[in-house]
Amino acid sequence: MIFLIRRQFTLKLLINMVFVNIYFIGNYKNDSNAFNK
Repeated sequence: MIFLIRRQFTLKLLINMVFVNIYFIGNYKNDSNAFNK
């Protein structure tokens, strides 16, 4: 799918990935903390 991405969507995709990564990483940390308790 990466090869099908057009250059005009690359910037928007990268920005979306950044927010998605921050969101999931935050949830993962919260979940890991809950499991550690």
